[in-house]
Amino acid sequence: MTTTKTGNKPTRRDRDRKVMTGVDAHLASTATLTLNGEQFTPATLKAVFQADIDAMDETDAERATLKTKVQTAKAARTRAEAVRKSLKAFLIGQNGPGAVQVLEDFGFAAPRAPGPKTAKQKASATAKATATKARKKAAVEAAMAETPAPTLTPAPPTAPAAK
Repeated sequence: MTTTKTGNKPTRRDRDRKVMTGVDAHLASTATLTLNGEQFTPATLKAVFQADIDAMDETDAERATLKTKVQTAKAARTRAEAVRKSLKAFLIGQNGPGAVQVLEDFGFAAPRAPGPKTAKQKASATAKATATKARKKAAVEAAMAETPAPTLTPAPPTAPAAK
């Protein structure tokens, strides 16, 4: 037995409705029929296809509800993050950055004070910045070298216009 492609939901709904209409039109007077080893009355046969339609409708409704709930959750998360950030700034402004216990009570880490940079750290940062600039410049120069310069060919001379 081979399986057939069932199509998209609107197509499946339409096919299910057509089967139910066909059962009413051509099999209404049939007491029972056997399909694939299973006995059906016209009513139970139609119920199979109605159940498929109902399941698709329920799935679509649940999917729409889920989509709305996900959007609501994302909006709530975005708002909570913004308020959390403002709350931390408020607490630091109110109590100072040294109020570690207050910040920890709210689940925040105390801000780290930037330490003084030693001459060695400053020299290392300068060397890294210089190396990065040199790499970027080399990459640009390499890209320029790979791109052939446009060649200009002179236009052929034009004949003087006849008088």
